[in-house]
Amino acid sequence: MKQELISKEKNLETIKFKYENSEFEPFISQEIQKASREYQIPGFRKGKAPKGLIRKMIGEDRLKSLALEELIKNDIEETIKEKDTLMLPSIENLEFPDDNHAEVTVQIHLKPEVTLPDYKDITVDKYVPSEENIQEMINERLKQLQNENAILEPKDGKAEFGDSVRMSYVVVNEEGRELFNQEAKEYELLEDDKRDIIQNCIGMEAGEEKEYTKEYAADDQANSTGKETKYTYNIKVEEVYNRVMPELNDDFAKEVKEVEGDTLEELKANIRQEAMEAFDETVKNSIKNQIINALVEDSEIELSDATKKEFLESAVESMKKDNSYDSELERVGSETELNDAIIDSNVYQLKKLYAISKVFKESGEEITDEMFKEYVEKMSPAWGMTAEQAMGFLEKDHNVRARIRENMMQEKVADYLMDKCTIEEKELPTKEEEKEAEEQADKIIEEVEKTAERIEQEDKE
Repeated sequence: MKQELISKEKNLETIKFKYENSEFEPFISQEIQKASREYQIPGFRKGKAPKGLIRKMIGEDRLKSLALEELIKNDIEETIKEKDTLMLPSIENLEFPDDNHAEVTVQIHLKPEVTLPDYKDITVDKYVPSEENIQEMINERLKQLQNENAILEPKDGKAEFGDSVRMSYVVVNEEGRELFNQEAKEYELLEDDKRDIIQNCIGMEAGEEKEYTKEYAADDQANSTGKETKYTYNIKVEEVYNRVMPELNDDFAKEVKEVEGDTLEELKANIRQEAMEAFDETVKNSIKNQIINALVEDSEIELSDATKKEFLESAVESMKKDNSYDSELERVGSETELNDAIIDSNVYQLKKLYAISKVFKESGEEITDEMFKEYVEKMSPAWGMTAEQAMGFLEKDHNVRARIRENMMQEKVADYLMDKCTIEEKELPTKEEEKEAEEQADKIIEEVEKTAERIEQEDKE
């Protein structure tokens, strides 16, 4: 067997394997023996048919192809032993130039090279709160505490936003079968709570009942039937309450027991400290996320078009198997756009994996079993498990275990780059400034939509 490197494009090597007849003839004999054992030839007992007859029945070209495929498997495995491959090699062409020779063209997808950016060019934002921001945070927390400790007073008249109600409700399907029966409990009526059960309470009085229907599409998560259906809700308001907010004074501070102290000022000081600690943690996480995103975006990866095509075909096949391809195609708009999105996603994930791995290796950091265990113990409550349950689960699921190690690696890389990248401090906008920015953005969007509508109308005319 002879090997010839036909081409090398980025991470892709195309190799041609050349064989003489004498090399694949033994594998032809193996294929004939296998056929003799597996198939019943009329007039002969299994395994007793003449080899010449079997050879003739299978056909010389088919035998050569089968033998060559078996032979090339061994040689490919031997070839890639010393190579760092990204995926399984693919056989691109198999041919017989003459009766005594065979050639197989194989593509080998190597792990791509990643070029990291200059760390100083990675620029991230660190938001610093002003005193106005801090006061906003304190006031928001005080409002929350007031709301949590509100006094509920029975109210005569209709329920309004800002009130509370004591309400029960029953849900039945189109056949009249009861699906859910909620005993009476208290609900706060918030204007931004868009649940139908809340919105339908507005205007109702104590003792009043109401019935409404809601239709669910076949693919709605709240619909378990798999087809378009309609549910009927029967709600009853037992009581309507005014929510009376307690005064912000020293008595309130003692009542909420948020601090070791007796005054409102001590309560505010404690809230300030907690707010700053929470804000600092949020800012730190934001900086880490920005660092990782910038590292990935600014890194360059050498990935061949053939490798991208392999990723695309694999992803499309997987999406078609789980019946998500058509819905994604409809969401994106065209096959070209969907293909581009799939390729971009795969390239981004590869860049992220290899860029982080390269920096992690450079940092000299490590993830020991003890570190892994401590991380799992810290995270297990958020997963709804004990540390022992989480470790037991991860012993069985190596994919999840690998993803957790990747997350830990990412954390360490972000810490390593924290003092190597450029951090620019920016003042945090106030609530009023955020509101103004949102209003301005809404105006721009509205103008763009009007312009688009006008152009569309002009085109029609």
